[in-house]
Amino acid sequence: MPELLLHFSILFTVAAPVLGLRRAILVGFIAILLDADVLISIHRSFTHSIILISILAVFSVYALWRLEEVYQ
Repeated sequence: MPELLLHFSILFTVAAPVLGLRRAILVGFIAILLDADVLISIHRSFTHSIILISILAVFSVYALWRLEEVYQ
């Protein structure tokens, strides 16, 4: 569990001054998604493959792009 909080806090801290508070929170939660598999005891198995990470990255970029359109 501390690993999840570490991922959130590091990326939130780095992103907040650049992106603002709302977007930094979103970036922090996206960072948690990458290691949420620890909650179901399959950490560092197929969930750490380059294919799955690439799919999550593409989905995250698309979601951020759509949110940007909605809030502008």
